[in-house]
Amino acid sequence: MKKLSRSQLKQRSDLLIRLEKLYEAAEHQITAYNEGECSHGMVESAVERYNEAVGDANCLLADVRSDIEDYIEGRSEKWQEGERGDRYREWLDLTDDLDTIETPEAETDEDGNRTVEDLDGYNEAYERLNDLWESVDG
Repeated sequence: MKKLSRSQLKQRSDLLIRLEKLYEAAEHQITAYNEGECSHGMVESAVERYNEAVGDANCLLADVRSDIEDYIEGRSEKWQEGERGDRYREWLDLTDDLDTIETPEAETDEDGNRTVEDLDGYNEAYERLNDLWESVDG
């Protein structure tokens, strides 16, 4: 395996779009909740949908990881210990599982308003999947 297959590239592209949209939707629901415009259940649902996409991304990463491992194992020990082997191991490191996000807990502020903490604005799953090299040469 020297590069992601067409199918893997398509999955990655589709997942990047989903992760971005679902993260934005979760942020929107949190804002709406904090403004009293929706229930906490809607926040939970938005986060669950995002986490489902993270799960799908982890399945893709597991497939890519397996393909890379098979390719490495099919090479000689000398190759594995050489520069190309190092480069493949770097690529392999990019396939570690992505983290889901927790549904923010509803809290009451000092004025008695119910709020939930905003997401940190950093969509880690999107960024990590986006950083996955399309080929061993980056």
